[in-house]
Amino acid sequence: MSIIFVILCSIITVPIIYLTTKILYSKYIENIEKIMILLSISGSISFVSSMMKRFVVRYAKSIKLVNIYVIHIIIFAVFGFIGAKVYGLNGFIVSTIITRFQLWLSFLILLYKIIKKETENVKKI
Repeated sequence: MSIIFVILCSIITVPIIYLTTKILYSKYIENIEKIMILLSISGSISFVSSMMKRFVVRYAKSIKLVNIYVIHIIIFAVFGFIGAKVYGLNGFIVSTIITRFQLWLSFLILLYKIIKKETENVKKI
């Protein structure tokens, strides 16, 4: 279900990014046109992850969240450095997409495990 939100947010944010750039930073519009799709994907995954975080924080154990965020920081540091050094701005944006996807996927897996555990507990009763 959350993949649908990522796709919808990506579709919605492309014109928003273009219009705000056109209004606020019109001299950079050519640069933004090259990375607009990547920016919208990155922002959409981040938005959906933020929405999921409400449930994760409420139902997950703190140590699981700490582990997820430590892995997130390590992946971001490695991919961000390599992406920026090798491919410049495009590489850095791709690294943010990778790390935000990792966070989103980690939240999905954790929520799935929580739901599965709760379902098994209900069946025992």
